[in-house]
Amino acid sequence: MDYKDKALRPGTVLQGATAYRIERVLGAGGFGITYLASMTMRVGNLNVKAHVAIKEHFIGDQCERAGDSHTVVCPGTDASRALVAGSLRDFVSEARRLAEYGAGHGNIVKVNEIFEINGTAYYVMEYLEGESLDAYIKRNGPLGEDEIRSLVFPVIDAVAYLHARRLTHLDIKPANIMLGADGDGNVRPVLIDFGLSKHYNADGSATSTVNTMACSDGYAPAEQYSGIRTFSPTADVYALGATILAAATGRTPTAANDWPAGEPEATIAGLSLGATMRTAIAKAMAMRKFDRYPDAGALLAALGGKETVKTRLLTHPESEPGTTKPFPEPLSSPKPLSEIPAPTPKANRKPLLFGLVGLLVLVGAGIAVFSGKGDGLATVAHDTLAVVEEAVVAENVQAIGQQTSPTTQNTSIPDDNERLERERAEAQRLEQERIEREEAEMRTPHNLDLAIRREGQTLYFNQSNWRSRIRPGDEKLGVVIIKNGERFILALEDEAGGAGMDWNEAMRRFGNRLPTKGQGEAWLSQADAVADAGEAYGGSFPSNSLYWTRTEHENVPSYAWYVDMHYGGVSLNGKPNPIRVRAVAPVPVSSAI
Repeated sequence: MDYKDKALRPGTVLQGATAYRIERVLGAGGFGITYLASMTMRVGNLNVKAHVAIKEHFIGDQCERAGDSHTVVCPGTDASRALVAGSLRDFVSEARRLAEYGAGHGNIVKVNEIFEINGTAYYVMEYLEGESLDAYIKRNGPLGEDEIRSLVFPVIDAVAYLHARRLTHLDIKPANIMLGADGDGNVRPVLIDFGLSKHYNADGSATSTVNTMACSDGYAPAEQYSGIRTFSPTADVYALGATILAAATGRTPTAANDWPAGEPEATIAGLSLGATMRTAIAKAMAMRKFDRYPDAGALLAALGGKETVKTRLLTHPESEPGTTKPFPEPLSSPKPLSEIPAPTPKANRKPLLFGLVGLLVLVGAGIAVFSGKGDGLATVAHDTLAVVEEAVVAENVQAIGQQTSPTTQNTSIPDDNERLERERAEAQRLEQERIEREEAEMRTPHNLDLAIRREGQTLYFNQSNWRSRIRPGDEKLGVVIIKNGERFILALEDEAGGAGMDWNEAMRRFGNRLPTKGQGEAWLSQADAVADAGEAYGGSFPSNSLYWTRTEHENVPSYAWYVDMHYGGVSLNGKPNPIRVRAVAPVPVSSAI
């Protein structure tokens, strides 16, 4: 988003629980602009200037500033205004949820207040002065296992905390992990940028109304490029595995769909890491989501659990003072990992950048939120406001734990033929199990899979892998729909003559292959996702068309049910009316999950 002409100008004052003065833009995305802001607080007899980060809800391609004012307006169509209004509700809801979850885990960015003014909403976060894991890797090169445990494992634990509350982050990467300090001066990795995060109900449906599809190449799994619409913690698991891989190699991983055959397994196998960590990375980054750990908690357990996390002291860098940004960009144009030799972690590493002198914490249980001119969007943050005193950091602080000996840092794998043989046998066993699982998976339908007919068998592929699995001669049957107790395959294309066909002709041609009323309702309950799946598979499901069901109205013989895709209902209509027709095929109830 080009925010230069749309962002609030430096010096603008936003009035929340206190006055915040905008200093500069930290970053911008499709749904918001994040600013660095300052505030003045009274501590004893001192006025202390502190910094915070403030995120403003602002959809770049839908919103404008009203004249020279700070007010956000949507000058577009009714549909545009409805989109912005729905997105604003989601923004506030997610901010409240982030305030709650951030207070519950020390490695999640803290939200201090949420308020509404200027026709939009804002939330105030702790400003994490320092550098990101991305910048740290770029500055230091490949990390050793102890560093990975101290800098990445706390974030895995934080994501496990989120998954247990049915929230996925969907943009985990080194650039979104900030390295701050805890109260003892130890490194505190903090997960930031929840712009793509989604919360889900117990049935797997999102609680927000606006779908945002975005991917970070190298960290997003293949299925995320087709859109994730249900609770899918395995997407975050892939991103966490890729983050560890980036830390261990010093490079951004190859995009999920671009890995050559045998990768990333070959790269992972060559890392100078222990077997446990290498095995965990490989499983976390499996191409098929069903082959990964089910959530971040399971990944952390496979890595040894919380007790394996190593702490490190945050110190000032030896050089480049004040050059890092709070929200740095990811590494640019990396080479594929398959082209990079296995790295050797550096024994003499530059210490972490640390620009914090100390943390001043406001006394009290929390800060009540100022509602401005809004309509009740105020809330109370579940954390006190941590702020940074402006001062000079003492130089030459020694980095405890950084002086690891070369022998410890560069532990090599012994040339043990017996052990290598055991590992080879175990790898063959795991590969055979993978093949068997894959074959079983192809015979088991899941919601929104692509059903195809091959040599008399019906097989099922998901949206992320069907292109690599389909063969010449395969017949696309349609998209599997499993919802509300209904299980059937909706044809991708209308069969011959579907348009303009009346009820009698439809029954003559298709008969019991037309959907029932119940199937029509199951289809409508996930119409957008079904339409997206159809397009992903190279078919089409126009959302403004009508389709017959085969169920006649029991009391009105001249009427029958039809699916009204435009208005989202199953309605009655006269049989002779020209309605489009779409056929279905059954899915075995015993095998469908």
